Amino acid sequence: MKHIIALICISVGNAGADILWKELIAPLDESRTKLWWFHGETETTKEGIDADLKAFKDKGIGGVVFYDQIHGNAAGASESMSADWWEMLKYAATKANELGLSFEVAASNGYVAGGPWITPEFSMKKTVFIDTLITIDDSQTVRINLPHPNKHFKDIATVIFPDSEEYQPLKLPVSNLKISTNDTIVYFNPGQETELNGLSYTITPRGKGSTGSMNIPGKPQTRYFGAKYIEYPPIGQLEYSMDGKSWLKVTDMIPVENNIGHKSRTRSISFPTVSGKYFRLRFHDWSGGDPDYKFFNISDITMHRRDIVNNIEVKTGLRTEVTYPSIEGGDKGVVKSESVRNISDHINADGAVSLHLEKGTWHIIRFGYVPTGAKTKHGRKNLLGFETDVMSAKAANIHYDNYFKVILDTLQQIGCKVNGMCMDSHEAGIQNWTDGFEDVFRQLCGYNLHPWIPAFAGYIVDSRKDTENVLYDFRRSVSLSHGISMGLLRSVALPTVWTIPLRACLTYSPITSLHVAKPQNHRVSSGHIRPMATTIVLTLHQQPIFTDTT
Repeated sequence: MKHIIALICISVGNAGADILWKELIAPLDESRTKLWWFHGETETTKEGIDADLKAFKDKGIGGVVFYDQIHGNAAGASESMSADWWEMLKYAATKANELGLSFEVAASNGYVAGGPWITPEFSMKKTVFIDTLITIDDSQTVRINLPHPNKHFKDIATVIFPDSEEYQPLKLPVSNLKISTNDTIVYFNPGQETELNGLSYTITPRGKGSTGSMNIPGKPQTRYFGAKYIEYPPIGQLEYSMDGKSWLKVTDMIPVENNIGHKSRTRSISFPTVSGKYFRLRFHDWSGGDPDYKFFNISDITMHRRDIVNNIEVKTGLRTEVTYPSIEGGDKGVVKSESVRNISDHINADGAVSLHLEKGTWHIIRFGYVPTGAKTKHGRKNLLGFETDVMSAKAANIHYDNYFKVILDTLQQIGCKVNGMCMDSHEAGIQNWTDGFEDVFRQLCGYNLHPWIPAFAGYIVDSRKDTENVLYDFRRSVSLSHGISMGLLRSVALPTVWTIPLRACLTYSPITSLHVAKPQNHRVSSGHIRPMATTIVLTLHQQPIFTDTT
């Protein structure tokens, strides 16, 4: 049974139809399908290489991407860049050139871009902070320790601002809860009537990946559609009461989606002010009918007595997800940017700071960054390592020089043409900082980030609108930095880039529809890696004009 996974409809003309027909009879090389050509699952042999490339050529394939990607135990496979590995690579490139097949090489061993030459300094990075509250009764000099447990922590800035005790959050006394039964209730009694404006917690993420980048069929959704996307139900509700008997809903408690590579497990929810004497968390119907979802852990449950940034984890680039509808609060407990003082010069390498403070309550935030810990995967084990800093051209060049350039130079020395470098999908998670990014932000946005650092800890600075604008500028700057570094990486590689299968065909107006049947699984037999079976049907004026299975 054939499954249709793509449909493209374009109006056509007869002249264009003639051009299309001629190129279908004798396709241009640039319009031919190219394939990922996986190696490393087992031993690669010259006989297997010959058989693969001949099969590709016979079926009209235009070229291959030599790619060490492994999902098994790699029995019999050589180490990357060993003598045997080089022999097989050179042989494959030579044979591809002889057959007139384009020959490209993946950007890395496994995916997606990294290796043992990428040290923590040049690996992917994320922001972290230490938020400390201090209340003093008299004017005095104080010494405060703000260490971070990650030995690779680097400072961005440390700031201080005045605050009030009335806005300090309330933490549930239970450090960690395992929820395994339906309709579990956890009560919280603050001892007096209390206003709440937000809720945050850390929770076990759901699923392997909430959505993928592949446009394959999926179940219809009312709010969003994506490959493998599932609309997870709330894990329960926060409720409040004035008498402990009649309860009203405050907000839904939203789960955290386990996006591939993303490690942020905290959820922050803002809501309009509610006032009550009693509060409870009611966990129910959280499985969503999934029999394999038997429990989850929830910890760091915090009730906020000031307005907070809703979903701050997403808005600072620490997680990506589909936006959940919400009714946000206002500006209660706002921090004035003019009151935020940069005290970075007062902190030493161990995280200790000495300050003379006046009587009152003060927040000190040490804002910095650490490696995300993301590593390459599904490659030959000897060259696995940290993922490259995707916001750093210097890091990109280090990776290029240690992997692709070595291959490129070696193949050129034996007269083999390398047509391009191909990079697989990036599934290593988030990165929202790199060395010197505060200067990049200032250049792109025209202002200093330091007065707005409390926003990264979820505080509203000046106003909710102003805070949202700054966080948008931050995400935009991160995105632009990703593009700048990858553009520089491509510029030092090759002028040709990976071409989408059937790219040229898609640019011609005579095609009214294109159907590509769902590929079958790779089959590996004694080093002979066979191409994926793909059925292609081209339709002209609603009539099939070409069908082939490769």
